[in-house]
Amino acid sequence: MVGEAVGFVVPDLGRPSGGTAYDEAVVRAWPAHLPVPVVHRVPVNDTAAGELAEALAAQRVCIVDGLLGSEHPDLLAAARSRGHRVVLLVHLPRPADGHPDEEAGRLAALEAQAIAEAAATVVPSRWAAQDLAARYGRTAVVAVPGTDPAPVADTHDPPVVVQLGAIGPLKNQLLLAHAALACRGLRFRLRFVGPVVDPAYAAELTSALAPLGDTASVEGALTGQARDELLAAADLVVSVAHRETYGMTVTEGLARGIPAVVGRGTGAEEALTAGGTAPGRAVATDGPAELSAALRGVLTDPVLRAQWRTSALHARDRLPGWEETARAIARVCASVQDELGAEVGAQGEPA
Repeated sequence: MVGEAVGFVVPDLGRPSGGTAYDEAVVRAWPAHLPVPVVHRVPVNDTAAGELAEALAAQRVCIVDGLLGSEHPDLLAAARSRGHRVVLLVHLPRPADGHPDEEAGRLAALEAQAIAEAAATVVPSRWAAQDLAARYGRTAVVAVPGTDPAPVADTHDPPVVVQLGAIGPLKNQLLLAHAALACRGLRFRLRFVGPVVDPAYAAELTSALAPLGDTASVEGALTGQARDELLAAADLVVSVAHRETYGMTVTEGLARGIPAVVGRGTGAEEALTAGGTAPGRAVATDGPAELSAALRGVLTDPVLRAQWRTSALHARDRLPGWEETARAIARVCASVQDELGAEVGAQGEPA
C-alpha cells in the first residue's frame, strides 16, 4: 500500500497564500522514489464540501489542508468509516484566523473533531505543534517550510522595508505603518504587498500612511518573477502578524541575505533562527514602540545594519530545503499507509 499515490487536497482561494505555496512546494519536492501525490484543488466556497468528499474518496490516504479539512470533520469521519485515512495539514488553527469569539468557538469545536478523526496531523513549526497541543491535547508532526535557493539581494539607498502578506488585521500591517510614522525624516522606502482580504482595513492602512507620501505604498499580490524581483529589491523583511505559525516570508528573505524583524511570541521567531542565527530582532505585536525603535536603529546605524546583513548571509546556506519538508510529510503518509494496510490485512482482505 505504501507504493500507492496519496491524494493532496489543496484549497483554491482565488489568490496567493502562504499555505497554498507550501502545499504546492511539497508536491514539487515529493521524494522521487514515490508516486507523485494526486492534487485535488477545492475552491473555498459553497461547493467545497461536495468536492472535498469526492477527493477523499479518490485515494485511500489523503493529505488535506486544514483550511478545508478542519471545518468538515463529518467528511473525515465518513472517509474513515469507508477505510480511508486523512493526514490533516494545519497551517494555522481555524479559530486563530481573526474571527469573532462566537465564530472562533464554533471553528475550534469543528477543528477538534477533525483532528480526532485524522490519522495524523502535520504542522509547520515546533511553535505550531506546542500551540496545537495546548488547544486540543493532540501531538503533531513538524514539517518546517523549506526555501528555494535565490541570489543574494543587493543593498539599496535608501533602504527598502517590505511586509508581505494578505492585507488585513491578522497580518497587522498597521503596526508597521505606525512604527514607520515615528521614523519620518529618515530616508527609507516602505512597501506593503499582498492581496486585500479586508477592504476596510486596507483603507485604514492607506489613510495611516498618507503622511509618508511617496515613501510608502500598498500594493497588490505578487507571484513568480514579480515576487522574486520584490525581494531582490528589499533590505529588510517585516513579519509582525498577531498570530503566525512560522513566517515563510522571513526565510524567503534570509535565502537572499535579507534580515527581518518579527513578532515576539509567534512562530516567526522560529523562522528567524532557521539558519542557526538570529539576523534581526523580535518585537512586540501589540504596540509600535519596539518596532519603531528597531526600524530607527537599522536605518540610522550602519554598523547594526551590517551586522544584521552578515548574520542573514550566514543563515542563507543553512536553511532547510523543500525536499526535507516533503520527506517529513511523505514519512507520515507512509506510516499511515502501513497502519491501514495492517488493519485491512487483519480483516482478511487484500492489503
